[in-house]
Amino acid sequence: MPLRSTFLLLLPLAFWTGCASEEALDSVDSGFGEAERQLSEQGTVEVSVLSRGRLPVLPGALDLGPDPGAAGWHRLRLGSPADLEILSSAVDAIRVVPLSDGSAPTDPSIEIAGGNSWTRTASVTLSLPAADDVGVDSMCISKTSTCTAWTSYTTSKVYSLGSTQGTITLNVWFRDASGNVSAMATDSIGLDTVKPTDGSATVTASEGQVLLTWTGFQDAGSGIANYTVVYSTTTAPTSCSVGTVAYSGPDSSFTHTGLTDGTKYYYRICTTDEAGNSSVGIKVDGRPAPEYNAPTSGTVEINSGATWTKSKLVTLALSAADDTEVSSMCISNSSTCTSWVSYATTKTFSISGTGERTLSVWFRDVYGNVSTTPATDSIIVDTAKPTGGTVTAIGSAATMDLAWTGFVDGGSGVASYLVMRATGTRAPTCSASTAIYAGTDLSYSDTGLTDGTTYAWRVCAVDNAGNISTGVSTTGRPAPEYTAPVGTVLIDADNTYAGKTSVVLSLGGTDASGIS
Repeated sequence: MPLRSTFLLLLPLAFWTGCASEEALDSVDSGFGEAERQLSEQGTVEVSVLSRGRLPVLPGALDLGPDPGAAGWHRLRLGSPADLEILSSAVDAIRVVPLSDGSAPTDPSIEIAGGNSWTRTASVTLSLPAADDVGVDSMCISKTSTCTAWTSYTTSKVYSLGSTQGTITLNVWFRDASGNVSAMATDSIGLDTVKPTDGSATVTASEGQVLLTWTGFQDAGSGIANYTVVYSTTTAPTSCSVGTVAYSGPDSSFTHTGLTDGTKYYYRICTTDEAGNSSVGIKVDGRPAPEYNAPTSGTVEINSGATWTKSKLVTLALSAADDTEVSSMCISNSSTCTSWVSYATTKTFSISGTGERTLSVWFRDVYGNVSTTPATDSIIVDTAKPTGGTVTAIGSAATMDLAWTGFVDGGSGVASYLVMRATGTRAPTCSASTAIYAGTDLSYSDTGLTDGTTYAWRVCAVDNAGNISTGVSTTGRPAPEYTAPVGTVLIDADNTYAGKTSVVLSLGGTDASGIS
């Protein structure tokens, strides 16, 4: 704290003579020690001195006049160790006295939240400077023009404005240790803790750029200050504090330039009010491109147009036209596109489920334009084999006449039959060898066989989807006639008894084809 002007105190020697007692003179050493301590700690000290001579010139001292509490003593306020050093050799006695003050604190001031006009938090920091000759001791902060409670003085204080929105005025008074109170200082700030409400936006995309225009954002408190636009190429940012900032300012439109054609840009637009509250924001997206015509004439054909299939893995023939170039396609078992793949004119694809199934295909060009209506084709999936069936075989010379019946198929229906043959009694499977017959008839004459040789046959049913049944089998032996030989046998000329174990058999027989 600045000290007042320098003075030169000249007093007659007689003024001091006879005024000092021996006790006072003996206290000079202890008085200087206490004065030195307080001056070091506080930067100022007030002393009462006794001198029989003239007081020296003290550049940093303030003359406070005669000490009203001790006749013959004089009060001085010292502000530097140099003054105290000069006094040490010029006075007969010195004692430290309480600071005297008759002036109220000066330059009272209050600044709320750094002088901002608005705050979005009720807890603010107050700056509270004031000056006083002996130091400010306490202060009183109030929302009214009346002081109600004094607290210890501090130059900075955290203060709660409460919950009332709008303009809040704070008054402050300062008081020194002598009870002198300053004039009232005042400052005001607006409290707005409510977020702005969002509006709407439109997107206009063109080659290499996206124009964003927004409207309808509102704030009933401090008012809208500016807008922020953030973006990403994967998904809209979750808030305006993440993502890449494309724009921040007071305008209600922004053109995002230098973009990659065909890439989709996802935006979030937020507004911030004067108090610093930010809205949740709205999400929009845009896709720059030189043209926005979707692919046309899209087609898909499953298994070359087949009605039925026994396998869920099918082959697709695909085609589409576009102003620029078809780059990708989306093939789906449903009416919703879920995954894009590179465009090709043929592709294998796995169908889900059985029965009649419809595939949908969307086509997309290099700029992201997608065909509005998918191309579709249907096929019936039947993975079940035919069941049942019986077969009979009637032989003749070098021939076997086969007949079958009773095969059923609950899916696509029986379409044809296969007949397989092998020598012996074990019939081959319908997938192990070449069929001797394939067709829709229910009978077949197998000719050119070797009479007397045993053969085995298997008949399988094939449904419209191409599933082959396990089949049924039979065996047979071709021959010109099937009458068994007639024969006789005599033991030892038909004797009744034999006298030895070795006998003679006489055999005879007849057959239409001869006995072999």
